Parts: sequence; structure tokens; C-alpha cells
Amino acid sequence: MKSKLSSFIALVALSLAVDAPAQLLTIEPDLFADATILNHAFPQVSLVTAGANNLPIPFNVTASFDGFGYASTGTKVFGHAGGIPFWNSNRRLRMDFGGPINFLAIDFIGGWTFTNDIGKLDVFNSAGVLLDSYTTAPRPADTVETMTISRPAGDIAWAVAYIPVDGGDFGRLDNLRFTAVPEPTTCSMILLGAAVAFASRRRERQ
Repeated sequence: MKSKLSSFIALVALSLAVDAPAQLLTIEPDLFADATILNHAFPQVSLVTAGANNLPIPFNVTASFDGFGYASTGTKVFGHAGGIPFWNSNRRLRMDFGGPINFLAIDFIGGWTFTNDIGKLDVFNSAGVLLDSYTTAPRPADTVETMTISRPAGDIAWAVAYIPVDGGDFGRLDNLRFTAVPEPTTCSMILLGAAVAFASRRRERQ
């Protein structure tokens, strides 16, 4: 009996392991015409402009042409408030994901000729608890650093990308990528339920 139970549990584990792999999604301003509003352009994530307290403020997120040519990919970056292509401590790009994610990356680009800009990425769980942060090195104009955070637990619910206080005023954000936590397949859920029921009946007979 133990051998049969072990084999059944192994079958369930194999089914869970071969579920559809996580898909890397890319949110790229260059896919859109200049000034296109991106707030709800993708079902997997809502983009909003947030203030210093990370709460939304009434400025749309847009695909914005960068006239200085600082975009890390193509010619457009994430902008706000009618096409402003840069961000700071009081204007932050907030990303609310449609489901939990376990990987997040976004390009930060220095945007001021006379000084450096510092980028920061904070990720939070569904309860609003700060899980992790990434802070770039001081970046001169037109230099890129990708801010990346991985959470194997798959507990990232939302994030903000911005420039911290005294970190500059003109940093760009471009080329957002993230990986959603895959949902178990229907087959896996059926097998898992059957395994639980099988084990329960076995315990009752002992």
C-alpha cells in the first residue's frame, strides 16, 4: 500500500512540475504611438502615476517620445502627465499586477547632463508590506542600469519605480519585464484532490 501511495504522490508531483512554464511578459512603450495612455493597456498589469506616499495621483502613464534619445530601447519611455518622460521622488511609476509575480525588471536611465540620477525599485506584497528594494549606482545621462528583483516565493503584488529623495530629478524608465506565477493546470488540481482523498481514506482504514 505504501508503494502505491508513493507512486500516486509522485505522479501528482510530476504533473505539477510540468505545468505551463512561467511566461516572461514585456511592457514596452515603443509598441504604442506617442502619448498613448498605458494605464490599462495590458491585462496583466495596471500602470499609474503615484506620489511620494506611493498612492495614485491623477496623471496618466503614457508612451512618451524621449527627445534627448535616452530610451534604453527604441525612442519612447514611460512618461506621465501629458508626456513628461522623466520621474522623480514625487512622481513614481506604480505597477499593480493582475496576479502574483516572482520576477521584475525595468530599465533606469540617467537623464540629466550636469549630474547623476539614482533609480530605485520597491516591491510589495498584497498586504502592502515592503519585500525588497533595488537601488542603482549614480547614472550619468544616457547610461542604463536594469533594476531587477526576483522572489521565488512569488509574492510580489505591486511595485514602484522612482528616484529617491536627493537622487536626482530626471531619470527615465523603460522596458518593463515581469514573470507571473503560473496557475496549476486543471489536470494537476484534479490529481492533487484525488491524492488527498486517497491518503485520507487510507488513514481511516488504519
